[in-house]
Amino acid sequence: MQMLRREGIAILLAALPCACALAQNAASYPGKPIHVIVPYPAGGVVDGLMRSIGQPVGESVGQTVIVDNRPGANTIIALEACAKAAPDGYTLCASSSDGMSFNPHLYPKLPYDADRDFAPVTQLVWVNGVIVAGARVPYDTVRDMIDHAKRKPGAINFASFGMGSTPHFFVEWFNKVGEVDIVHVPYKGSAQILPSPARGARLICRTSRRSPSRESIRGCRTGSACSRPPARRRRSSIVSTPSS
Repeated sequence: MQMLRREGIAILLAALPCACALAQNAASYPGKPIHVIVPYPAGGVVDGLMRSIGQPVGESVGQTVIVDNRPGANTIIALEACAKAAPDGYTLCASSSDGMSFNPHLYPKLPYDADRDFAPVTQLVWVNGVIVAGARVPYDTVRDMIDHAKRKPGAINFASFGMGSTPHFFVEWFNKVGEVDIVHVPYKGSAQILPSPARGARLICRTSRRSPSRESIRGCRTGSACSRPPARRRRSSIVSTPSS
């Protein structure tokens, strides 16, 4: 079963004026450690990505790259901290569509302006996802899961990493299109979700194939929940996807 979209992870600079500051001090930059604010807990996809990038980047520029995890509130806490940081180029923020595209339409008042308070630096990755369930659940495919949900409304819990996050949209879309009642259970990040279905909890989730916690997936059943990447990109294959 193919998902509607893939999720992009991007790097943002704190506040637009920093571009001018960097241009004026290019010769001496960086002169101190660089902080990268991550809106999810340690052990998740974005955290692992930033730590793997931070070390070689730090070695290249001769400064330490510090990953600062600030999970919660559907990335609002982290993006507010990033927006209010000094616009000197020493605070970066890893963000996804949740905070930059969805939140401005979900919340009437945000402590940041997605258009005004950030300067995009680069698109890092596109993240494909999979549906994961405990190995002892009574279904093997997404179709089986839908049939089970129709027979037992409210019996399936679907974990996400926050209200208004991409997986939350996914489960609501799933409920609407499948005409089922799957219960949404918000967490702060994927690293907190994966151990539950692996231990046999009655919980399913949408997570990334690139997750640093992918060993937790080994004890789970998995079903494809991602769109097809462009042909020129290699597809990750850390887990089997027996869904149709």
